[in-house]
Amino acid sequence: MKNSSHRKPFYQHKAGEDVLLKVWLKDDNQNHIIIKRLDKQSNGKIGNARAFRPDAWEILNTYYSNNESDFEQIPLYSTLRQIDQQFIDRLFFQQESLSMSKLYPLFNYLQQEDNIYFLRKDENKKKNELSFLFQTQKEDNDLSNLIGKLEVVTAVRDILKSRIEELGEVASQYDPIGYDRLFDNIAIQFDEIEPFQNTPTDQLIGVNRELQLTVNRLLSFARTFRVEEFEKQRLKLQLQAVISSQPILESLIVQSLISQERLAALRSQVDLNERLSKYLERLNDFHSDATLNLALGLTDEFNASLHAQLTSRQQIVQQMNKMTVMLRELNSERQATIQHFENIKGHEVLPNHCPLCDADWKSIENLRLAFDQKTTLLSSFNQSQQEILNGIETLLESGFFSIIRAAINNFLTAPRNYIDPIFYTRVSQRAGNLDAVQRFMNIAESQRIDFQYLLINEPVSSGKLDENILLLKSVLEIANNGITVDESSLIDSELYKQFYSQNPERLLMPERMEAKLRYLDQKFNETKIFSLNILRRRLERAESIVTQASTLKSQYASVIKEYKKRMIEKIKIPFYVYSGKILQHYQQGYGIFMDVKESTSRVRFLTNEDSDHDIIHQLSSGQLAVVSLAFCLALNKVYETPNHFKFLAIDDPVQTLDDLNVHSFIELLRHEFTDYHLIISTHEEHIANYMLYKFNKFHFSSGKLNVQSLFYNTQIAQ
Repeated sequence: MKNSSHRKPFYQHKAGEDVLLKVWLKDDNQNHIIIKRLDKQSNGKIGNARAFRPDAWEILNTYYSNNESDFEQIPLYSTLRQIDQQFIDRLFFQQESLSMSKLYPLFNYLQQEDNIYFLRKDENKKKNELSFLFQTQKEDNDLSNLIGKLEVVTAVRDILKSRIEELGEVASQYDPIGYDRLFDNIAIQFDEIEPFQNTPTDQLIGVNRELQLTVNRLLSFARTFRVEEFEKQRLKLQLQAVISSQPILESLIVQSLISQERLAALRSQVDLNERLSKYLERLNDFHSDATLNLALGLTDEFNASLHAQLTSRQQIVQQMNKMTVMLRELNSERQATIQHFENIKGHEVLPNHCPLCDADWKSIENLRLAFDQKTTLLSSFNQSQQEILNGIETLLESGFFSIIRAAINNFLTAPRNYIDPIFYTRVSQRAGNLDAVQRFMNIAESQRIDFQYLLINEPVSSGKLDENILLLKSVLEIANNGITVDESSLIDSELYKQFYSQNPERLLMPERMEAKLRYLDQKFNETKIFSLNILRRRLERAESIVTQASTLKSQYASVIKEYKKRMIEKIKIPFYVYSGKILQHYQQGYGIFMDVKESTSRVRFLTNEDSDHDIIHQLSSGQLAVVSLAFCLALNKVYETPNHFKFLAIDDPVQTLDDLNVHSFIELLRHEFTDYHLIISTHEEHIANYMLYKFNKFHFSSGKLNVQSLFYNTQIAQ
């Protein structure tokens, strides 16, 4: 239920009121009143925890008072001193190391549901509990710290031994060799004068292994590598790259056309062809371009005559356009006038009179006939203009435009002028590849790969370009297949670039690499001697510390163990007697033995001296409860730790006892614990009466309280 929220605390008797727990103690006639309070307004939370958790005792505030009225009445909390558990511990114990939370369950209270909690713990936890009881926590902590430090020093010693073993023996004799720097242009560790400088001891072997591996690779490379084979391999890779690259193949074929000058010339030719193609279409609209005419070879006189005819045509077209507009407007007005005349005839004007000039036309038919004659006259004028226009246009077509069309068609179809648009697009896309083309042409020339006959120097069809590309690809594949490379001489060829910058003049002889290996061995041996001396001195110090710490640990542990054994010996007899008195039915008067294991100081509870099985595996829960009672009573009798707080609260101790054991238990309390305050609970009325009888007979101050009646019947009466 710790992970659930609740509306109120489980120990609240009445909702809507403060929770109050009070204890009144007296010491040398001084009052000590401790009050636990949960304000009714509390939300039951500490931080982000769940509300009113059953184990959240920290939600209660704790107060202290010396005034007995604060016990009987509701105090004014603002005037009280708020305290913590440490304050309460100091009230009961003079020693700061003692605390109620640890002593109370051992000495002062046995709970019905958990009265064997100590016995159920394993041997190690029992030992720790008794360490607190014997007040050896400081010594145990000191011993634990000593053991921890000893383990650290021992681990350091073992590491030092391991490192010394890893480094191994040093060479006693070797021929010294001088330093030779192999690579002036590269800073690399194996080529330094002190290659192992600043290398930690634990990394020395690994670093040496790495350096040796690198130099051995370079030595193997120097013995097998052949520059000519490397160049052949590089040539094959270059040929394969070109073969698999369509853009480079295209660039090689049209290399003479992708220079800046040739591309500009091609672009001009393409632009001119496009302009002439559009010019053909515009001739149908009687458009003329004198510049293009001259480009086609037509004379200035031709242009002048063409211009004159086009000007005449333009003038007639303009006149006809104006006449057409006037005639259309005149006819429109005529129709409107006639309509208006029909509407007003016989009113404002005479029926046979013109509505414009008021002339007498004898009849309306004569007036209309006059209108029609004028319209026909105007139309005949426009018709004559149209005939003149037709004549000029016929002359333009036969005498000029047909000549221009023929000249354009002849120009566009001439082989020197035609450019395939797709071919031009592909060529223009290769304009930036001239450098790559030149580099490969140098390679091809050096390898005598001839494909000059496949190069295209003038515009051709796109199909012809594809055909030559396929042929070039075939030529290059034949050249590539004819190159044989000895792969065995190119192992670790990346070292050629890494260390020699692919410069054959920088290649080193194997003898210098072999000398470098000997120099590394020499420096490794020198560094190893230095490191071994340091490690051995450290190992001597570590061994000395381990020896001293081990001796100290053994002595310290022995003293603590002996002390605990003596303390246990004090408990053994009272515990044996008390457990025997209470467990008469099971053990026939024999008690339970306590034993401290020699090697570990762990505590065991045994049924007899011949057994090594703990009672937790042999006794029933009821019998274990009796043992727990006997252990608590023995502790109180022997140690008197709570000497100024002699108080025992036992929750229903007789629940699991038979009559004989009940009698023995009461007799034990009556004879051995006369100076204790005892609170014993039970559900059995006759047992309570029996206890009261036995204690009263010995003149003990005693009484019996019915808790149910006290707390519930009284409240009902109120």
